[in-house]
Amino acid sequence: MKVNFTKKQMQQLIRIAEAGNWLANSPRDEAIESYDEIYQYILESAYKMGLEEIQYDKLLDLYFLKPEVEDEIHQLAEEYDSYTFWETLPIKLAERDYEREKHLRNDDPESRFLRITEIEESYIEEFMEDGFEKLVIKK
Repeated sequence: MKVNFTKKQMQQLIRIAEAGNWLANSPRDEAIESYDEIYQYILESAYKMGLEEIQYDKLLDLYFLKPEVEDEIHQLAEEYDSYTFWETLPIKLAERDYEREKHLRNDDPESRFLRITEIEESYIEEFMEDGFEKLVIKK
């Protein structure tokens, strides 16, 4: 099967491929090889299409996005990280707090969910109001 892309579509595809490959491989010591292979295939196709955003390293025999394009994608990744951090933090804290108080309760699953949601909402409210200002870690 052959898929044809316009230059504009290919510009978007390389950005999506970079974002996906970065998401999958950045937290790993060993990259997922099959992802790297398809990523290289996409970059090679874009390079052969004449996209200026791609550079080829003869010594490594690899294709790379130019730094300004990588920076663009990494900015999106930072936005995503910030979003997921603020979405996840109240949930994790609420689950922790519930675990600390569950010996005082005998909740069914629905009551457990409602209590965790209640705690989570209080954290969300606090973080929206003060961010990290009142967050303290006790040792």
